[in-house]
Amino acid sequence: RDRQPNVSESDIANHCRQAIGHQFASVCIHSTHLEMGAKILADSSVRLGTVIDFPFGQASINTKIFQAKDAIYNLADDLDVVADMSLVKSGKHSKLCDQLSRFVAETRALYRRVRGKDGLIVKVIIEAGLLSQEEIIAVSRLVVKSGANFVKTSSGYLGAGASPETVKLIRQVVGERFGVKASGGIRSFNQAIALIESGANRIGTSSALKIVSEAKNTYFRNGADF
Repeated sequence: RDRQPNVSESDIANHCRQAIGHQFASVCIHSTHLEMGAKILADSSVRLGTVIDFPFGQASINTKIFQAKDAIYNLADDLDVVADMSLVKSGKHSKLCDQLSRFVAETRALYRRVRGKDGLIVKVIIEAGLLSQEEIIAVSRLVVKSGANFVKTSSGYLGAGASPETVKLIRQVVGERFGVKASGGIRSFNQAIALIESGANRIGTSSALKIVSEAKNTYFRNGADF
């Protein structure tokens, strides 16, 4: 919901506080709200993230890097960058790999200068629902080669959302240690569990509170803490 144009600052603030309360890994918000989000999350373990070149990923690489630099100066820890899938469809895999590698290298270097430490996480959104199996395999390999941290299945805006079959395929390609973020259309606890069992080690969803509630009902009906 935080990606919608009519979201308010109070909605974003509440979103961040809920993330702290439930110890979520990160929150992903529009770049215009990063400064506020950073203040709220400052004393917590919750990471602050934003999406770069949302939703189509077809801005120039210079534009992507400019957006990323602005986000880093506003204390973002996670960058979910939408890859240009037109390059995949055009068979220009080398060009996409060069773009992603440059994005990773330049943003990591800036993060190190601004924050005085390493730790930037880059997730590459591949819109798997728009790709064939062969294309998913090819682009997942490129993401690993680029030096990014995660392949992310979808922006949640285009094509089909995350599926266990797609996550399993990506996991087979990237290996056991690389990050796989399942995102797009994940609205229930059972969906989340199926994706985790298929190989996802991060879930991106706007239904996190509902999923947590369902988890409590499933495993802690006796009233124990979750």
